[in-house]
Amino acid sequence: MAIKVMVEDIPVEVKRKQIKNMYLYVKSPNGDVVVSVPTSATTTDINKFVLPRIDWIRRNRMKFLNRDIPKEKTYDEGTSVFVAGTSLTIKIEYAANQYAHRDGDYLILGLRNGHNPERRERVVREFMREDLSRRIERFLPEWEDRTGLKASTWQIKDMETRWGTCNMQEKRLWFNLKLAYMPDEFLEYVILHEVAHLKIAGHGADFSAFLDKYMIDWRDIKKTLNARYAEFL
Repeated sequence: MAIKVMVEDIPVEVKRKQIKNMYLYVKSPNGDVVVSVPTSATTTDINKFVLPRIDWIRRNRMKFLNRDIPKEKTYDEGTSVFVAGTSLTIKIEYAANQYAHRDGDYLILGLRNGHNPERRERVVREFMREDLSRRIERFLPEWEDRTGLKASTWQIKDMETRWGTCNMQEKRLWFNLKLAYMPDEFLEYVILHEVAHLKIAGHGADFSAFLDKYMIDWRDIKKTLNARYAEFL
């Protein structure tokens, strides 16, 4: 259950979970502040965690508040969508069965008569999920071979605050569906990042050294991803 508290002049959504540590997020597109806390955390504990980070919160909120909020996509004929970092123009065909496929610079949507924005979005998202699956199936084994680390399984899900997650105990990886929009270099960075977590839990010096060994420019890629991701969505 989530509640709202005020920390100075900033509303903070507090989510209590079965976790050991506290985690703070400033979420797109409106700069909403969310903190995940253990179920036992008190209001004093939450304030002690959030207050030292208040300047960081303000800076990151301003990035969102000063940014033009993208219009909701309707996936109409002639509009564009990014697939693996390439802008494709949507072209609609009327068909008995729904489908989507890429044809050069076009994303062809096969739709029944009477389709609506929600139907078009579902068809596009299904295509994006399948395309991202193919890309992960290509890149993940390569990074597993290079690092000697092997995931037991992986899945795709739509996440708000993370590009990927890793369950070390079960050796299971999750990748954000939004990576379907991103160029390969961003996807490969996230894959390596999550594969590294099969061995290293945190993001300390040993984690950075591991990434340095296999992707020397990962810091630049991460910075570019964080700065440009909204362009592709």
